[in-house]
Amino acid sequence: MTIYTVANINSTPALAAEGGGRDIAVARDGRLWVAYSKKPAGLNNMQVHVAYSDDDGQTWTEERVTFGYDNRHHFFPTLAIDSFDNLHLVFTSNGRTPFAARWGVFYKERTIGGWQAEETIAHLNVANPGQDYPTIAIGVADVPHVVWAGLGWGTNPTVKNIQYRAKIGGTWGTVEQVTDMASPQDTPSMAIDSFGAVHVAWMGRGWGINTGNSQVCYGHGPAAWITENVTDHPHSHYHSRIALDSGDDPHIAYYDAGDNAIYYNKRTGVMWGTPEQVSHAGATLGGGYPSISLDRSDNIHVVWPSYGQGLSNAWTNYWHRKKTASWLEPEYVTDQDVNDQWCASLLWANYPEIAGVKTNVLSDLQKLVWEDMSVAILFSETPAYPKLENIKVSNMANRLMAEKAI
Repeated sequence: MTIYTVANINSTPALAAEGGGRDIAVARDGRLWVAYSKKPAGLNNMQVHVAYSDDDGQTWTEERVTFGYDNRHHFFPTLAIDSFDNLHLVFTSNGRTPFAARWGVFYKERTIGGWQAEETIAHLNVANPGQDYPTIAIGVADVPHVVWAGLGWGTNPTVKNIQYRAKIGGTWGTVEQVTDMASPQDTPSMAIDSFGAVHVAWMGRGWGINTGNSQVCYGHGPAAWITENVTDHPHSHYHSRIALDSGDDPHIAYYDAGDNAIYYNKRTGVMWGTPEQVSHAGATLGGGYPSISLDRSDNIHVVWPSYGQGLSNAWTNYWHRKKTASWLEPEYVTDQDVNDQWCASLLWANYPEIAGVKTNVLSDLQKLVWEDMSVAILFSETPAYPKLENIKVSNMANRLMAEKAI
């Protein structure tokens, strides 16, 4: 396993994984794309960039995406690719008319003709952060779908709720509310299934009996959104991330602040299973930030940052864990003692599907990008496990939580 540098950076956060979006995608010909923010030379504000690699991540070519608002930060870019290898990118920024002081969600597309004009997805005269943490996914017929946490809609316009919008036939449709709660909902993650349904996971308060704590939540739509809480514990949960298996069942990884651990759960039919701890027992995680993907055999892959476990006790390193029939032992992705590693994004998306092949669902080793904080965007594959007959299977999956998810 070799780690390569995508780009040098000089500020943070550069990636979108503080929210729930994906920052890496692959084209039909194998070209890898990564989206991130950084300060260009001579500027004091972060601009959106992309980089591509035609040699499986060894070398990268950078393109700057946003211009014209050099005095404004551009945050949380997330990326998707369609069946024609067009890139679709969303991000947050301000400075746009008619509400220059307000943060909005904006969209850009890269076609064979280059980067097209910026389009506004959501920009209202509401209190900042206004529109926040967007994520984008491509669905059936190459339709771009966007979700974000935003203010200004519904019966609770001053509270952050999860919003959704799609671009159908070249036109952005009506904003739909996934939630309309009196308590804040934040950092959505999204996946599109084989029927075109949109699956969203996020963290939110106001659910279950522990309404004062942030819970993992889930919904599917569009149009008639059905929502539910996955957890209901007297402590908070953050950074829920979603992916789907070949049967369209949702799989979620998230950070449980009460146990200071990364957990995983799956919904089969209408029922969520028993949460399974993925991270090391007794580990210190420092905030969570997992990412999840499934491979073409429906094996589950989760990565997360953690202190210690034989590596640095002062800085976070990234770990990877795979579930086949059971969870295999965790393996480290990074092993360094100089800087925090965080905000990783695994490559995964159900679309595009070309000649029956989901090109952004990988066969075995998973690809990811992450941030060497304020220093570089890094790329690698996940570590290779030994041959199956030599793998030591952890008993961690057998340690069931006392509290079951709702």
